[in-house]
Amino acid sequence: MKLILSLVLMISTLATYAQKFQIKWGPEYKKEGGLFSWDYLLGSDDKYFYALSDPRGKPNVQKFDFNCKLISAAPMQLDLGKGKTAVTDMIKAGTKTYIMLTNRDKKAGVINYFHTQMKNGKFSASVKNFFALALDYSFIESSFDVSPNGNYIAGVATSRGKNKEEVLKVIVFDNDLKISWEKTFPLKISDRRIYIQQSIVDDNGAVFVSAKHYDSDEAYKKGLPRYKYVVYKLADGEKVETEVDLGDDKAPWDAGLFPAAEGGVYVGGFYSKTSTSRGSADGVFIATVTGGKSKANAYPFTAEFLQGLQTKKQEKKDEGITRFDIDYLVKLPDGTLTFIAEKYYITTHTVSNGKTTTTYYVYHSEEIVAPRFSGEGKLLSMDKVDKVFSSKSPLVVSYSFFVKDNSIVLVYNDFKTREERKAAGKGRAIYTDISYISGTGTVKTENIFTSKDVEKYYIPRASLDLGNGKHIVKVIKGKTYSYGIITL
Repeated sequence: MKLILSLVLMISTLATYAQKFQIKWGPEYKKEGGLFSWDYLLGSDDKYFYALSDPRGKPNVQKFDFNCKLISAAPMQLDLGKGKTAVTDMIKAGTKTYIMLTNRDKKAGVINYFHTQMKNGKFSASVKNFFALALDYSFIESSFDVSPNGNYIAGVATSRGKNKEEVLKVIVFDNDLKISWEKTFPLKISDRRIYIQQSIVDDNGAVFVSAKHYDSDEAYKKGLPRYKYVVYKLADGEKVETEVDLGDDKAPWDAGLFPAAEGGVYVGGFYSKTSTSRGSADGVFIATVTGGKSKANAYPFTAEFLQGLQTKKQEKKDEGITRFDIDYLVKLPDGTLTFIAEKYYITTHTVSNGKTTTTYYVYHSEEIVAPRFSGEGKLLSMDKVDKVFSSKSPLVVSYSFFVKDNSIVLVYNDFKTREERKAAGKGRAIYTDISYISGTGTVKTENIFTSKDVEKYYIPRASLDLGNGKHIVKVIKGKTYSYGIITL
């Protein structure tokens, strides 16, 4: 890792914008692995944040202070036996912090899971194997889930059992990564007629899994919903299946799980009208699932909310919205609930000069919507952020977010119209903006910097929430990069 001085960043390391936030930039660094090496932020503790770097296939954990200065880079101990080894995640459970590693052993037919624990800002040199999973299973989440109180860590994997029926395997650990309970649950439904969506673990170590059960072909031909949306509560010796029923002419279109009290969960998301079966979202809903029963409240989109979110064809035919995916589900300090959904899609383009043909992809990230619900299921506001951005690189699209008090704060790249650029007085560039969603129906947006200001491009996926209104962002250009911390 080489330190490169940058006059732009070193002379003006602290900038204040509109008296609402500050951004403090650290030094500029060069990736030793070059343009095609990779790194990502793992997590943080009280004094440092950590990034995982893989220059030339030799992973090491980088430690930065909160001035975004590199303190150390420690190579990972990856001699875990035969097979392909990977560093997968950093998990905080209670007061414990772990780095997770996997080793795929095809000969033995298993994936071995290892961890190394961090204490006092240093990771232990010893790596412990804490369980193995047969290769015919795959986890439904990209990482382990941690209970809100930090006492439990859970993983849910799926496999095809007898008669091609779906099987769930649940492993729940305490925060010392000792197995609390482990059980296999046959679902007695074909793996081709069920789609497992999400899993979470609650403060008692029970696991909830959401899924779509697809109906018969006959039901589809009649225009009925093609599936029912169910939630499984899985515990040691217990399996409870509950269908989320939204009432007549409504079915969940895209949804997610929020932890709830009293041994249940909230389910929140978009719904679609079943009578039209158009594959679009027509409103939002929130449901509570507890004791094998569900209670739901559904709210249609208003004409005012739909302005700017629909194509002319959708507006003319009174259709809903499409291409919105729910990314995050958030329970705020005041007990209100929200989910964040972005319009995201990929287009394919082909160029030919008569001799050769080149295909490339463009990644589009556009408007963001975030409804706010009370704990009792009342819709408090329907907020949206207007933005339009696209790029041939997936690194610069989408957004990052953090929570300040009871507001959702979004950071993202945006294109500006000629009138908007003229008003900002900054000219043509990529604008990195910040939006505040307070849940009152009003969204406030301002510019943080542009690609010309910092001579680099903001990478949303390389961001990290530090809590207390602090958020790490990363900007990059070619082989060089810098971290900065936004403070509200």
